[in-house]
Amino acid sequence: MTTVFRAQWVGFRAPSGQFTQRVPQELRRTLAATAGGLQARLRHEAPRRDPANAPPGTRPGQLRAGLTVEERVTATGGTLDVRSAAPYTGYVRRGHGPIRARPGKRLRFWYRGRWVFARRVRGVPANDFVARAVTAYQPQLRAELSTLVGRLRAALFAR
Repeated sequence: MTTVFRAQWVGFRAPSGQFTQRVPQELRRTLAATAGGLQARLRHEAPRRDPANAPPGTRPGQLRAGLTVEERVTATGGTLDVRSAAPYTGYVRRGHGPIRARPGKRLRFWYRGRWVFARRVRGVPANDFVARAVTAYQPQLRAELSTLVGRLRAALFAR
């Protein structure tokens, strides 16, 4: 199961003339650079379980390792899709409330190096690492978009 978060940049009119040949190339180059930087920032912000507290047979860092950023260019803009291969990404981002076991049953989970059984557990607070990563990456994103606009302006008015 893949979790997708989408950031979309649209809003300029469809280009015309010889300008049309230049826009997708420049936009593709800018989005590729942005995707690489954003992916690095996402992996930096994503939580990682301490290997000493990981249950037997699991690998810590699956959330970080499964984060990818894909870019797509259209005629009027571009899209960055943040994908996560970890099925529990939504629970990490949004958190969840208390969990109760069914009547006559127990919850079983790994906690501080041992298996624990409980009838109910408290909820987990939200950890929206995607929002933190995008907010932290905004200055670089604005610089890259300003550079893109400058290159496109130069291409438009070059003779």
